[in-house]
Amino acid sequence: MKPGSSAAEKTVTVLIPARNEAGRIGETVRAVREVGPAWEVIVIDDCSRDATAAQAREAGARVLSLPRHLGKGGALNHGLAESRGEIILLLDADLGRSAAQCTLLLQPVLDGRLDMAIARFPPPRRRGGFGLVKGLARWGIRLLAGLEMASPLSGQRA
Repeated sequence: MKPGSSAAEKTVTVLIPARNEAGRIGETVRAVREVGPAWEVIVIDDCSRDATAAQAREAGARVLSLPRHLGKGGALNHGLAESRGEIILLLDADLGRSAAQCTLLLQPVLDGRLDMAIARFPPPRRRGGFGLVKGLARWGIRLLAGLEMASPLSGQRA
């Protein structure tokens, strides 16, 4: 965090939904722990069939293991119900070392400059598939809310 950060004044919970992310989840949790050692870090294991839960726990996360597969949204809802932070940071499980950049997303919320921040990534080289879904989401948000969103479906948000 930056010097003079508001992190000491506000509690932060990091929610990381994960399914079969062994090999990546540990590095993601460690990166978050390095930049926010006092943050509550919760990995919601969505019925993984690998060592996701064990690796997340070993890296320093509190792990909530779901009794059945609920999908990303269901996992996040479960984690949110268990969180204690005033500010919630959502991160994908496969970020690895780049998860340390979450402070760029979190800082404007901690400072009170934004109510919510959503990460934006460079556009993919290929078109179609998920790009089509993102375009439809942009269109719906523009139509219903009058807002222009660059990354309406990003999994990284504070």
